[in-house]
Amino acid sequence: KAAAVTRCCYLPGFPEDADDISMFALSIATSGDELEPAIIERLLGAQSASGGFRTFMQQGEDPHEAVTLNALSALYSLNQSCNFPDEARHYITDWFMRADFPECRWMHSLTFTLYLVVRTKPLRNWLEGRLVRRLSELLNGTRRPDGLWGRGTPQVLDTAFAVLCCQ
Repeated sequence: KAAAVTRCCYLPGFPEDADDISMFALSIATSGDELEPAIIERLLGAQSASGGFRTFMQQGEDPHEAVTLNALSALYSLNQSCNFPDEARHYITDWFMRADFPECRWMHSLTFTLYLVVRTKPLRNWLEGRLVRRLSELLNGTRRPDGLWGRGTPQVLDTAFAVLCCQ
């Protein structure tokens, strides 16, 4: 109920953040508690007509793939649908299947982004067998000869996310 009366934002003075609303909603969903409908409405307000979700929920802001994955995970966990389900499916599927699949702009880590993909159940349903092939291709592309993952020097964070992806 706290988030129903407070804004979910990264720092005081920042605009409300769809990523933080998603994380709050996921934590409530896993606790079994009920989520205020106003929170779901606020999250749905961040979805653009392209299917992606904007970070700071401001009109004109471009959607972000990682925010979209978090929002879809939260909505799925709450048995909710997004406003534009077909567009969301195309937005994420096109992004994930691109030959130049990007690293997450925030973490500079391909394995972090892959972890977000793996834990997003709607995406697993949408991609089916293509997901496993693509995930294997991308993970193997960052695997190092010493058994760790990362670009250049091995990264503990990259290795941890890669292991989580394989579970």
